[in-house]
Amino acid sequence: PKLSGDGTRAIFSLSIEEPFSLDDHYLGIIKTDGTKFRVFELKNEALAKIDWQKKGFKDNTWDRISNYAIDNQGEKLVLIVKGHHGPRKFGFPSGIITIDCEELAIRTLFSPEFGQKGWVWKGFPCKPYTEGGWAFAFSGNGEKILFGAQSSPQKDDYDLYLVNWDGSGLKKVTDFKDRFFTMADLSDDGKRIVFFYSGKKKDGMGTYMINSDGTELEYLKSKVAERVDFEDLDPEGKKIVYRHKYYGMVMHLKNKREEIIFSPQTPGNARTGENFMDFPYFPSFWNPTIMNKERVIITGIPEGGVSREFYLLKFISKENE
Repeated sequence: PKLSGDGTRAIFSLSIEEPFSLDDHYLGIIKTDGTKFRVFELKNEALAKIDWQKKGFKDNTWDRISNYAIDNQGEKLVLIVKGHHGPRKFGFPSGIITIDCEELAIRTLFSPEFGQKGWVWKGFPCKPYTEGGWAFAFSGNGEKILFGAQSSPQKDDYDLYLVNWDGSGLKKVTDFKDRFFTMADLSDDGKRIVFFYSGKKKDGMGTYMINSDGTELEYLKSKVAERVDFEDLDPEGKKIVYRHKYYGMVMHLKNKREEIIFSPQTPGNARTGENFMDFPYFPSFWNPTIMNKERVIITGIPEGGVSREFYLLKFISKENE
């Protein structure tokens, strides 16, 4: 599940009926006081325009909700969806959908049409990234959506794009022409982007920072690690957390100062057959949401324990950072 920044609403994917193998076919939305609980499927608008049953489709919905994000106020959702309940010969489309949580107004921002021989994208960008590990983010103010997509007919020509929540203002942000953008985050105001790139172009594998207008691309270098393995950007866009071996690190983006925030020497932490304390595997792989202005979540086995527990680390802020 994902929580809104103010903690008032949660969203999650689930399975209710066949096919049970798809555990993320339905979307759930609920207020954290237990009210306004809704569960629904997402219709594929392209299939509504054809006789989908004659084409061999079992349903006219999207198969899977691959990723999703919610704004700070719990009012707006963005979802990456993919697949369809139809013959494999047509391929597997993907799309981006927005939802107004109060009105439940659903808008499809990007998706292919269904042509004579299958799914057809009209123009670029197309084929937005799917799965939890690809770059995707939503600004906390609910205004900007960041996603990766194919930029030209060339198969591996992918880059990062920004678009407004209402579908306007589409802009290409990077110029890597490569598909290996694996994690990304946006500052709450949507002006700063940090992403992890696992390919070989530009400065190679590592963490990059760029402005939302596509200017000032910078490869972030560590003084202690071979590269910066990005985990999360704080809402103000001033610092990131990352990992280095068994160490949890913070980099202040203004002056590139690095700090160790937890290590094997952290009091109460002991290695008991597994790794030392670390950032949790989820939700950081899904997309980075483990940090706010003052706190970050870590996980580890306490001294004398056998099971992992979650911990909150609090930052002591300093001026001019």
